[in-house]
Formats: sequence, structure tokens, C-alpha cells
Amino acid sequence: MKKVMCILLSVCISGGVFARDFEAELAAELAASEKSRQKGWGNYALGLGIMIAGTIFTLATSDPEGDNTLPILVGGGAVVAGSLILLYGEPSMGESAAATKKAGRLQYVIDHPELSDQDKNAIADGKIYMGMKEEHLVVSWGEPRTITASVGSWGVHKQYVYGSFEYGTSQYVYVENGVVVSWQT
Repeated sequence: MKKVMCILLSVCISGGVFARDFEAELAAELAASEKSRQKGWGNYALGLGIMIAGTIFTLATSDPEGDNTLPILVGGGAVVAGSLILLYGEPSMGESAAATKKAGRLQYVIDHPELSDQDKNAIADGKIYMGMKEEHLVVSWGEPRTITASVGSWGVHKQYVYGSFEYGTSQYVYVENGVVVSWQT
């Protein structure tokens, strides 16, 4: 009985009963990307509208011969508030970019059914592993900031550098003969 259960379980797992639905994930990512994009335009319109209203208020309520402290404070405050919404009110732009990147990875997985399950899951999740092909590294993490290569009788060694040099958040991935062998942050 135990042997039959194990065989059934392994058939279910390898046979696709528990397989990821990359098409459904892609559809969800594309929907999230579109929603974020629309939210971003809404924030842009709101910020711009508040800035224009503040400017109009200041001009309409100013008295050329009197004290203009209140109109300038109120109108100027509205302009500043609108500017802040324009600058900081759009976290959706970053969310949209992330959703677009993930959608691209999912589309790659869908377009390449010959990939192993390990490759499919790593690429879809934006992860890497030792033994991963160099091509799949680039699909999973995107184009690096720089690549340095050494060529010798041993083959080709490459260092892919991802991240920001100025903030010290660089990640280094080492590839030997087209295969990821290690990485460090």
C-alpha cells in the first residue's frame, strides 16, 4: 500500500497535477502592471491639478496693494502639495516596472517548454542557482551593469555585475564556460 501511495504521489507531482500555471501567473502580472500604470496616471493628474489650483488661487486672491501672506501661503502650499504628489505619489511606477519584468520572465518560460522545472521556477521567480545556464541568468536577472571576461586554456570566466556601485548594493555572479558557478553580494 505504501509503495502504491508513493508511486501515485510521484506521478501526481511529476505529471503536472501540482505544476505551476505560468499562463495564469502571466495574466495576473499583466493585469497588475496595467492597474499600476493607470494608478500612476491618476496620481499624475491629481498632483498637476492641485498645483494648477494653487497657482490660480494665489493669482485670483492676491491684492496688489494689500497683505498677500494668506493667498501666497495657501496657494504656495497647494503647489508644494501637488509637487509632492507628482514626485512621491507614484510608487506604482516601480510596481509597474517590476510587474513588467516578471511578465517578461513568465512569457519566456511559456515560450520555452523545453526548460527543466528547476529552470522554469527559477526564471519565473527571478532567481538563479549554481549550474544555471548563462542565458537563463540574463533572462532571470536582466542585463547586468557590466560584464568582465577572462579567456584562457581553461575556458571562459565571466563576472556579471548587477546593482548599484554608488550605494554599495552590487551583486556579482560568476560564470565559467556558460554556467553559473557562484555569486556574492
